[in-house]
Amino acid sequence: MEVSRFKSRQIDDDTFNDPAFWKFGTYEMESQYYPLIGELVSVFNSLEDTLSEELVEYIENEIMPNAAYLIVSGLSFSSKWKLWTEMLLNFLSEDLGELSLKEKQELKAYKTEITKMGKAFERFGKIRNDLIHGTWGYMNEQGLIKTKTKTNSKKQLVHEHIEIKRKDFKELISEIEKFDISFLAFSSEFRKNEVLPE
Repeated sequence: MEVSRFKSRQIDDDTFNDPAFWKFGTYEMESQYYPLIGELVSVFNSLEDTLSEELVEYIENEIMPNAAYLIVSGLSFSSKWKLWTEMLLNFLSEDLGELSLKEKQELKAYKTEITKMGKAFERFGKIRNDLIHGTWGYMNEQGLIKTKTKTNSKKQLVHEHIEIKRKDFKELISEIEKFDISFLAFSSEFRKNEVLPE
């Protein structure tokens, strides 16, 4: 499962402030992305909701149900996926008694899959933040959208931009939808196989 690669560029401050860099694209060029931004928000919200529901399922094993919803509702997406990953890896690291070789292999496979999913959540979250919080109103004619301004290792101001093609945007949306489904299937299997106590 690989998140679409978008071309990321760091633009130095002099180039960023050069009027030639800011030759804007047309509204028609930029507006092609607006429906995709809305679709990205929708599928990402579905993924976050799935993650929230799964966290509640796991927390309910330990705490009253309403408390689980209160805990999860106040968390950012980043905090949710980190909590999910750490909870499951921590549980799988506990002393589960004597295990057969097959059970040890299954345990290792679960840990590997959980770690992979945690990394996918992290990548999706970063790309989502870059795209949703990018300065879409200032897309230049090269199709570059500013995502953030920061200093580099030499303490120079740089402006990070992302270049995204509509095809890549649609592919990202599809990847998030597929990941949401596979995450739910993994979580269901994880509980069904009684890896977690009921």
